[in-house]
Amino acid sequence: MRFIVRIHRHCFLFILAAMCSWLPMLSASSAATGSRQTITLAPGEATGGERIALDDGRSAVSLPAASDPNTGYKWRLPAPLPPGWWEMTVEFAKRPKDSSRIKFFFGTPLAPVFALAEAENARDIEQFRLRLWCTAPLASLEVRPQRHMPVSIRAIKRVTFAPVDGPAPSAPAGAEDSTAPRLLGLLVETTTSALLPGLPPGNWQISPAFRFPAAVRGTLSGAMTVIGADGERITAPMSRRVNVYLDQAPVSLEWPASFADNTLSSPATPGTDLINPMSIQGAVLQSVPPYQPRRPYDRKNTPLTVASPDQRTLVTLSFATNAGVSDIKRQVALPLLPNGTQTAVVTSWDDGAANDRRCAAALEKHGFHGTFFLMNNQAGRANFLAELERRGMEVASHSLNHPHAWTIAPDLWAAECLQMRLRLEAALGHPVISFAYPYNHVPACDARGDYVLRGVREAGYLSGRTTRNGGETITGYAEPLALVTDAHFLASPDRLEQAWQRAVSQPGGVFYFWGHSYEIRTEADWQKFDAFLARYGRQPGAWYATQGQLFLWRWLRDNVRIDNITDTRNGQVRVTLSWPKLDRWLAKQVPLTVQVPADVARVTIEAAGTAPRELPASDGLVTLPADLL
Repeated sequence: MRFIVRIHRHCFLFILAAMCSWLPMLSASSAATGSRQTITLAPGEATGGERIALDDGRSAVSLPAASDPNTGYKWRLPAPLPPGWWEMTVEFAKRPKDSSRIKFFFGTPLAPVFALAEAENARDIEQFRLRLWCTAPLASLEVRPQRHMPVSIRAIKRVTFAPVDGPAPSAPAGAEDSTAPRLLGLLVETTTSALLPGLPPGNWQISPAFRFPAAVRGTLSGAMTVIGADGERITAPMSRRVNVYLDQAPVSLEWPASFADNTLSSPATPGTDLINPMSIQGAVLQSVPPYQPRRPYDRKNTPLTVASPDQRTLVTLSFATNAGVSDIKRQVALPLLPNGTQTAVVTSWDDGAANDRRCAAALEKHGFHGTFFLMNNQAGRANFLAELERRGMEVASHSLNHPHAWTIAPDLWAAECLQMRLRLEAALGHPVISFAYPYNHVPACDARGDYVLRGVREAGYLSGRTTRNGGETITGYAEPLALVTDAHFLASPDRLEQAWQRAVSQPGGVFYFWGHSYEIRTEADWQKFDAFLARYGRQPGAWYATQGQLFLWRWLRDNVRIDNITDTRNGQVRVTLSWPKLDRWLAKQVPLTVQVPADVARVTIEAAGTAPRELPASDGLVTLPADLL
């Protein structure tokens, strides 16, 4: 059984129009509709918060630095807003150092929440509008900090609720773009079916309101489907926030009547299994303003080739062994990690911060090879890029403009992924193969599936790093474009040590930490960072690799094959290996270590265009020179 929920009149709908200060404020005399009257909330009427006297003689209400994100200040409306369309206008005080990390909590049955940081130019706007539709009474408005902030949050001079007639705000007078920034959301319930018109296509965020039995916890399963006006169907995995993109106006939702893991255990009654206990009692939908990239997508060329599938590198290994051909077929392979190492150690650093140079020097001192994820105009910093590579670091992509990928159209996200790669490759002269998602990987679906992951794949990267935690080995990583890491470098020492012990205790274990160099602020911080690197640097049995090197090695393990084994009957065996021809620069980044029978002492290597070379084998391993690859 499935519920089909049409977007309808029994709902809560809100639209954001982030406007500049020149927009006129709504007034009681200009925005009355029927018996509904404009309501104005003054700073002195709020419960909680900090009152501030302004230079113009007015007052405002704010929250001081380090305020608890779970508490704030609250207005109770003189009377709940009656049914209909309303426009909330918020007027901010001019205080440049205040944070825009604010959340608005609306006192309706499903309690929608809007984060001001999601608005366009949230730091600069002095006034914004939020349009909402409600039939359930709206009784209160609460303001809280989005998180602990080192500064006070933006001070509010006034909040006005004014009645209006339609779902979408008109473009401001004189505006060239009729699609002024706006946010549209809808609360739906399963008990009504009237259609609500006027919802735009584009990016939508859906926050289901789940009904959980008492004391039950579990992982969500199932899917939610959004249906467009002309039959377009977008199906996305069920989550606490479902992100979709529609080419058509959304008109209905569809989900299972109940869903969760097939079996959940109740902590209240151990041993008792509950089958599919969760259901949805409604959902809040938000449409996201059209994305305007700060930097243009002006590169028209194609990315550099990582490997040529129609060309293969051939290498022949000759050695003396007592092993038979069948044993050789089983024993000649690539080991879990190169050079006889047992653990891979990887670190990466985001955003191209000013401290990256010092961070790279510290990493080099302790034997690390970090990956630095850059964005914006950082591809033009030639000396900086050269210094990173000279120190053994990797230059990689963090997208062009650092957007929230799940809030922009699929084609724009694909351009974000590709355009930064093209800029970096033009500066470096070799392929760029590693990526890190800005703001983490959050899935968003269109008709073809998760377009956030697809954009990274189609741009040609070998790996994409998230900020999710979870230990891995070289044989893990079911999806290389959604890498987990062990921890942020500022995680607790116990957590990092546990991650290290996990990695070194598993064959092919990977220890991966990440961060931002701007988080190392003071000289005391740098001393702690140096001690941290000393603890995990230059450890025996560890391979210190960039993210790109780790996944080049994995690529080699997946692509090197044995083409031929010839027994010359004089105790010598010839084994021919081949793989798709790698870009010349990439081929030099990873040593190709080959496992051979344990009794092999020396191996003769032959490759096209080079003279035969004899190399020593040790403990059943031989490492090929980089120039052969």
